[in-house]
Amino acid sequence: MQPLNDEDLKQILGEWKAPRAPASLESRVRAGRQFHSWHWLLWGRIQVPVPVGALAVAALVLLSVLAFRSPPEAASNPVSDVSNFRLVDDLNPRVIRSSYEND
Repeated sequence: MQPLNDEDLKQILGEWKAPRAPASLESRVRAGRQFHSWHWLLWGRIQVPVPVGALAVAALVLLSVLAFRSPPEAASNPVSDVSNFRLVDDLNPRVIRSSYEND
């Protein structure tokens, strides 16, 4: 028997018919796809490059340190002390122009 050339192979391939799929195939595929979704949600993995993963871990560590640290002590800042605050009785604003500004 001699080897087949391209034309013979094309002719044989053109005559070939694929077998029909079994009727139960569609229901099995749907059931498998549904199982696969739940299985992936429980046991699936997402591949992440190492630098991105390291950055995410560093960000989580930094955020947890900032979240669980104790609040700073209140400093005695006179600006935040409003006990001596007094309302202005008469407001007469005065505009002071710069010496560099032309009239």
